Amino acid sequence: KHVRKWYLTAARSGFYFFDIVKLRRILRGRLNDADVLIFDRYVYDQLANIYSQSLLWRFYGRFLLSLTPNPNLAFILDASPAAAFARKPEYPLQFVERNRRTFLSLRELAPELITIPAANPDDVTHEINSHIDRSLLIGQDLKAETEISAANSVAAGQTFRSVENLPTAHI
Repeated sequence: KHVRKWYLTAARSGFYFFDIVKLRRILRGRLNDADVLIFDRYVYDQLANIYSQSLLWRFYGRFLLSLTPNPNLAFILDASPAAAFARKPEYPLQFVERNRRTFLSLRELAPELITIPAANPDDVTHEINSHIDRSLLIGQDLKAETEISAANSVAAGQTFRSVENLPTAHI
């Protein structure tokens, strides 16, 4: 991902189109079957991998997003590049810094992205839960019975109502 040669970006761009076509096919039957689907990165990670300031990229990025089912909630969990690098040292620090800037700038194409600032896990959980509470995802009848802890439910593999965790394809 951190190698940015033009021909690799062009190849990734084509593969990402096919990933989105596959995602649409996978989600077609599941959107009505589950109350909540949780993705790690969704298509935003792929857009960050091919991000460029060019008008051609912005057109292609918008095109890919137009093909992608729009999530009700989409979060960017921000982290300091130094902390992320300490956790995943296989990527150079410069790449981690650029990748953070790229993710934050994706809001230009995807204004639905909600940035959650770096904080301790309890504060991040509280922030995510407050967005869920304000969204249409949890009806009034569910609110009382589902005070979820995002960090605990994901880490422990717990479910509330019907939650399905689908990994996205990474090329």
